Amino acid sequence: MVESYLFGDTNALGVAGVPRGKSPKLVHPIDVEQFKTNDPAWLPICLMENAKRQRSHPWWHHECHPKHYLEHLTERGQVFYDETTCGKNALEGLAWGQIPKCLDDTPFIRSLFEDIADWFGIPNPLGKGETNQHFYPAKSVNRANLLLRNM
Repeated sequence: MVESYLFGDTNALGVAGVPRGKSPKLVHPIDVEQFKTNDPAWLPICLMENAKRQRSHPWWHHECHPKHYLEHLTERGQVFYDETTCGKNALEGLAWGQIPKCLDDTPFIRSLFEDIADWFGIPNPLGKGETNQHFYPAKSVNRANLLLRNM
């Protein structure tokens, strides 16, 4: 979910409606692509949701769902998170360059940016780093034969 990238930029979280002073509690605060929260105020809700949803979807882990956690954080400030307005505005101003904390962070978004940069013949704005081999294979693969040009 694209909301996970907002957790790498505190300004973007503010634009999305998270009140100042409400710091998200993440298990992996450096790698937003491994999104999981351990927020004690949110985990009881996650346990209830997991109990309901895992009956039909055994893989469901509510604490790994960035959009629902973002909604929870915005509700603490009496703000309704709407992805088409709050999410759009937050993504438009997202400081993509600060999301990856090191060269091999965020291989999924790096793959997206690499694909777009390759398409337009420009350097990746995130710089060099590891991509996800399933989404952006080695340069030796013929780009014209790829099935997915990232969205």
